[in-house]
Formats: sequence, structure tokens, C-alpha cells
Amino acid sequence: MAIYVGGTGDANKIDDYEEGTWTPAIKKYVNSNFNTAATMTSNGTVHQAKYTKIGELVHIYLFWNGFQQSDANYCVIGGLPFTSNGGGTLVVGYNDCFTQNQNQGGLIGNSSTNCSFYYNGYQWNGWSTASGRTLYMGGSYKVS
Repeated sequence: MAIYVGGTGDANKIDDYEEGTWTPAIKKYVNSNFNTAATMTSNGTVHQAKYTKIGELVHIYLFWNGFQQSDANYCVIGGLPFTSNGGGTLVVGYNDCFTQNQNQGGLIGNSSTNCSFYYNGYQWNGWSTASGRTLYMGGSYKVS
């Protein structure tokens, strides 16, 4: 299906549009990589994990609650639907998710399928041990 913006001519055609779902996973740092899934005490419920890709820009959304892990050493969620080319940023809403709650932000690094969470600039955050976690996250990142 072709989508047109501002008219039906080829100059107004969006030729790369896709919508879908993705599967978030808590990652842990092992052997200099975030490729290992953390052990989950509870997977909780992923209510929504959706994406929209328009050209070279991917918009993601996640609503996940009740999850609890037992061995992740940094706050990282993997499973993004596309590998970034230039990275991106996240806006985060949460309850009982992080050990450091102030100035919370999210980052999608270059050449990555992970979301990383920091506080006070570029200091790694940790996952809290609470069982009632709720995480809302939305953001955009660039792809090839």
C-alpha cells in the first residue's frame, strides 16, 4: 500500500512504511557484550511493544509491567526491531524500575538493538529489586 503526503504524485509518496511488534528482553553484560538475556524472576506482561518505521526513522513504544529479573548488571532492554544507524533517544515513564530515579533518560546507541538507561548524565543505572515494576517508554532512532 502506497502512502501519499500532500498529494498523489511520486514526490509525495512514502515508499518505505512498516508497522509491527517487537519483543523486549532484559540484557546483561557478559564478555564485553549485551547479547545475553538476563534471568527473569518474572516476565510480567508486555501490554504493548510496537514500532512504526517510516523511511530511515523508527518510532518505538513499550508498556511492560510486573517484570523482575535476578541477574542483570546494567539497565538494558534489547530486542529492538531494527539495528540503529546513528542511534536515538527515549522518553521514559516508570514505577519501581530503577535504583537511581532522578534525571532518568534512555539512549539507543549506534549499531545497536538495545535501549540503555542512565542517570545524571552518562552513569549506568541499575534495575531495582521491586516486584511491582511498570515501564512506559517511547522514542525514535535512525536506521539505514
